[in-house]
Amino acid sequence: MKERKVIFLKYSLLEELESTNKGNVSAEQILTLINKKKYKLEEAVIFKEKLDGVSNKNLVGTIITISEVETLGYDLYMDTVIVGESAYRVEEGFKGTLIDDSSISKVKKEKSLPEKNEFAKNEKTNEQLLADLMLGNIF
Repeated sequence: MKERKVIFLKYSLLEELESTNKGNVSAEQILTLINKKKYKLEEAVIFKEKLDGVSNKNLVGTIITISEVETLGYDLYMDTVIVGESAYRVEEGFKGTLIDDSSISKVKKEKSLPEKNEFAKNEKTNEQLLADLMLGNIF
């Protein structure tokens, strides 16, 4: 199975990982899973669906951090992000970027809009990813 460098974690999933001792989040916002893989966590949103408006951008499935939302001039209100004249339904959670022990202190910040996460293209895929994570099949 291909290793994912960027994942999206819902708040509830992160709580589940900690409560079942499958993962631990440090004060530095590093998630360490039971298999020793580590992810740098940043508050983020994942674009779930376009609600209305006209735009050449297709952001559905894209994960961006809250700081990127602000930097890009998007407006976030509850579960909606306004991009220009278009509105998108989003879900809040965390962007997890895979790191190794030697790079914890030098986690690279992405300056541009991230590529679409191949595992976040549609609701069915997200549900399967969640099921695989809960069953311990992906890490």
